[in-house]
Amino acid sequence: MGGGVAANVVTIVGPHGVGKTHLLKGIEHALKAAKGEHSVLYMSSEDFTVAFVDGVKRKDTSDLRTLVRRAKVVLLDDFQFICSKPGTLVEFFSHMRAIVANGGVVVLAADQTPALIDQLDERMRDEIHGGVIAQMELPERNLRREILRAKADAVSEAAVAIDAEFHLTDEWIDLLADRLPASGRALCGAVRNVYCGTVLAGKPLDKAAVEKSIQLQMGGAPARAPKIDTIKDITARAYGVTKADLESACRKRQFALPRQYAMYLSRQLTKCSYPQIGRMFGDRDHTTVLFAFRKISAAVAANDGMAEELRQLEQRIMADPRNTR
Repeated sequence: MGGGVAANVVTIVGPHGVGKTHLLKGIEHALKAAKGEHSVLYMSSEDFTVAFVDGVKRKDTSDLRTLVRRAKVVLLDDFQFICSKPGTLVEFFSHMRAIVANGGVVVLAADQTPALIDQLDERMRDEIHGGVIAQMELPERNLRREILRAKADAVSEAAVAIDAEFHLTDEWIDLLADRLPASGRALCGAVRNVYCGTVLAGKPLDKAAVEKSIQLQMGGAPARAPKIDTIKDITARAYGVTKADLESACRKRQFALPRQYAMYLSRQLTKCSYPQIGRMFGDRDHTTVLFAFRKISAAVAANDGMAEELRQLEQRIMADPRNTR
């Protein structure tokens, strides 16, 4: 990092399965290759806790001290786990302060932001907040598609070894990517579900098998068409307005465009007619809904950015748990 923005403490925050451990391992590998074997130390919180407890039992924690403090960069995975153990937490911070004081760097990976970890005292939280906090999100659609394709190709190669055939078409890959806004780990599980439910079970590999995998990932219940109220709710939250704004007569762009998006998606994702949709949006005439649908359809066809924006909004709507109730 540049001299003006250098940080000695970096915290990577994100839900399970988004690749935090892979990132730490990548950092470890790169630094070992560039700086030498002892330049970096990767530890899981469990490893650190076990080493500390063993040292306490022996009344000598010098081995842990030497191991941790000789590295210029320390990578600690699943930081939130040691936070539930006060003695271990205090021990880790003593090492972190020594590393930082000597110009080293500590990288933490956690599934929630430090501001929400109650076990941190004011000084601990301030020391972390004085560094850099980076957020890792669930993969976007294009990345989900790449993950699914890579996993499907790997499973296909493995199937050849048992004289079996497994091939997910681009259509089915797209279906999985659109319907499962999930972690990379869960996406790989979806491909395995398709494989086990077809090749291993001696059943045909078809769209029904892919739909079944999606159902299993979403809790086992088949997804129904969303209700217009759900579409309005998610669209309103996505654009910082309210459902009442979408139903109002106000024609300001900040309300009109999300309203047209919601009308368009209501027509796309439900079996409701234009008059039915109009009644759900402030008792509007069906011609208003028809105009919105045609306008957004044309814009999506001409603008890739808008098409992707609407695709992501549709994914959020289709993944909403209210669709399975």
